[in-house]
This record gives sequence, C-alpha cells and structure tokens, in this order.
Amino acid sequence: GCLVPALVDLSRTATAIGPDGARIPRFPYDAPSVLRAEASFNVGLGLTAIVLQRNSGGFAPLLRMDFHLMMIPLTMVYCLGDLAALFAIGSGGGLLYVAVSNMRLIFAALASRAFLGRRQSPRQWLLLVEITGAAAAYAILSSRSRMGAGEQGIFVMAAGTCWGVAKAALSGTAAVLTECRYKR
Repeated sequence: GCLVPALVDLSRTATAIGPDGARIPRFPYDAPSVLRAEASFNVGLGLTAIVLQRNSGGFAPLLRMDFHLMMIPLTMVYCLGDLAALFAIGSGGGLLYVAVSNMRLIFAALASRAFLGRRQSPRQWLLLVEITGAAAAYAILSSRSRMGAGEQGIFVMAAGTCWGVAKAALSGTAAVLTECRYKR
C-alpha cells in the first residue's frame, strides 16, 4: 500500500543527471507508467499463482467468458480506484495519499453493513471514527503546511485530498465486493 506512493514521490523529487552532466531537478511524473508497472506486477503475480497451484484446468478458466462477465463490475471498481489513487498522489503527494487512504476502513465497514448486513460493535465504530478523524486531521495539517504555495497550492492539495477520499471509498467497497464475489 505504501510502495507506489513512495516511488511516485521519489520520482517527483529525484535529481537526474543527463548525459551531458546537466542536472535535471526531477524526473517527469508519468501516471500511465506507474499504472502499467503496477498492472504488470499484478498480472505476473497472478500468473505465478496459477502456475504454482497447477489445478487440473490450468489456464483454461481464464478463457471462459462467464468468469470475465462476472468480474467486470468488481474490475471497474478497482480500475476507478487506481485512477483516483494516481490523481491523489499526483496532486497531493504520497504522504497525504497514504494518510487519507486509511479512511478506507470506515468505508469498508459501511459497505459491509450495506452489502453483507454485518454490524460492528459500538467500540469498533468508535475506533473506526478515531482512525478516520486522525487521517482527516493529518490531511488538514498537511494542507496547511503547504499553504505557502498560494491559492493554486491550496486547490491542488484539496484536489489531492478529494481524490484520496474517493480512492478510500472505492478501496473499501472493492474489498467488500471481493468478499461477496468469492463467497458465492
């Protein structure tokens, strides 16, 4: 969860030395390259898991259209969440994204209640509200520390926070939908 934001932050603040010795203050941030790298890793990990399990069907289930149709809604939630994460990291930074994405716990609890009918105890809700409050406080304090960047900086941080909350909501919902899908 912390690897992609950390790598993106490093790529945004690193100093590159060109072939002629010129110093380039930072590598260009390219969201599609981060998305491709993460997707490639996930596909490789999935194929490795299939090979290691070696069930009787092998790769044949991957060609069944009914499995693909069943997973499309969940896949869309994950894709939208990844896009929201990239926008959040790009505009708010990795630390802000990690802090705000911790709000996914309360979204998962709400989705679990809505989709699975599970109830949390009052103590669990209190802990979730405390975690969410701490994440919100960090996001606000982080935004205030960058207010020196002017009005545009405030807007960029607010956009990063909104994208981070969107990612948290999508991530929490995706976790519950994944559980629903695999328990059928």
